[in-house]
Amino acid sequence: MESYLYELKQHIQIFMSHLIKFTAQWINKPKFHMLFHLPESIERFGVAPLFATEKFESFNGVLRNASTHSNKQAPGRDIANSFSNYQCLRFLLSGGIMYNKITKTISQSVNIE
Repeated sequence: MESYLYELKQHIQIFMSHLIKFTAQWINKPKFHMLFHLPESIERFGVAPLFATEKFESFNGVLRNASTHSNKQAPGRDIANSFSNYQCLRFLLSGGIMYNKITKTISQSVNIE
């Protein structure tokens, strides 16, 4: 384990030096800073199983898309409306059933396959 951690530290140093040569502004990003602490975390807690953030970071694209199609006057409200519309569309396309309190009727969307 000691040799692995030593090699990991060396590779992090090499990666960071290449990163600084490429662009110095990325070095202040939290993920790059966390790389320096990774060997100590592995030494203390062991290797992290299923260590991935891509699933959650891909959601940023959805937020950016909702924000792009906004009038920029109230971005929080516009994004909330977009997500509400997405939720309604998902409900309808998955065969959701709706009840109308006024007419006391039930409606269901057409099943799309």
